Amino acid sequence: MRRKYFYKMLMDEQLGLGRESHFEFKYLPTLTRTTRLGQRRSTKLERPGLESLGHLGLLTAFGVVVTLGIALVFAAKLIPSDRFLHAMRV
Repeated sequence: MRRKYFYKMLMDEQLGLGRESHFEFKYLPTLTRTTRLGQRRSTKLERPGLESLGHLGLLTAFGVVVTLGIALVFAAKLIPSDRFLHAMRV
């Protein structure tokens, strides 16, 4: 049942490949047989990209909103309600 589901999912035009592959799969019947290794890629550290800057901006904006929200709550608690309502009427 799972094989049929996975086959159907792979052959789907929207989410999967949409057709069968054009290349042959290499079958290795035992664990002792291996294929040749390709060229190894060296990993080097790169400068952070634009995504990191975007995440930092979102984090900063969220921090500002939270800080201003907390400040507004404390300011509302400091001002007595009768003086606040009197100032609103004038």
